[in-house]
Amino acid sequence: MTTGGDLRFRIPAVIALTILFCLPEDGIGISLCPFNFLTGISCPLCGLCRSMTCLMHLELQQSLAYHPLGIPVLLLLILIAATNRPDYLRSRVRLPGNMQAALFSGRALLIGAAVVWIFRLGSELI
Repeated sequence: MTTGGDLRFRIPAVIALTILFCLPEDGIGISLCPFNFLTGISCPLCGLCRSMTCLMHLELQQSLAYHPLGIPVLLLLILIAATNRPDYLRSRVRLPGNMQAALFSGRALLIGAAVVWIFRLGSELI
């Protein structure tokens, strides 16, 4: 580890934030999702990049329409880029029981993505 900290998290986060800021709000016009390409069904994370791009351009309503998890994922990217410590909040936030472990292990994001996907699949089938 260098004196400035471990950059293996910060550099990808800064690159991702830069790309999100430079992309147009409505996407690049093609789907890059292999799951969608193969099945014709949106995957649990489809729309997440466009959601974060809209947030970078201060389009909150459009961001939520693309994917509601764009806000927490973008905040996490900003936190990693700013602090260089993905575990920073873990030491600061105290939640009861297993909630803290679930939240900071990535399970909360996976469960949230699954819930969003189920609602989207239900609306596509109706």
